Amino acid sequence: MKFTLKTCLAGAAALAMVGSAAAQAAGSVQSTTGDTGSVVVVRDGEIYSIGAGDQVFPGDVIATRTVGSVVISANGCVVTLDGGEEVTIDESFCQPAAVREASVAGGESGGFVAGNTGAILLGAGAVAVLAAIAADDDDDDPVSP
Repeated sequence: MKFTLKTCLAGAAALAMVGSAAAQAAGSVQSTTGDTGSVVVVRDGEIYSIGAGDQVFPGDVIATRTVGSVVISANGCVVTLDGGEEVTIDESFCQPAAVREASVAGGESGGFVAGNTGAILLGAGAVAVLAAIAADDDDDDPVSP
């Protein structure tokens, strides 16, 4: 197949349509309480702080730390999470049993563990620390205590 500007543009337009269909919002965050980071979303294995007006997408896990709360409008209903709760944006979102206890560790600032995300983040942090230590060794001279 011969690639021309016309075929490249057509391919780019097709990819843009597929991307926009896959990223269609299911709803949005109506309001939150607590400091920044009190309400988070786990999306594609990454954790992000969210606030009023942010969109939510199918598969997102919305969670509150112990001092936060959130009101989410999605899939035709409104769900409120109090401190230490989470919900997944999926077909069961509108059912009362969809809200569950969040995987929160610690006190008010709490740390989240979403599946293996916590272990992955901890492992990534350890790798970063080891890399920084290795990068800091700029000479081979022994250091006396």
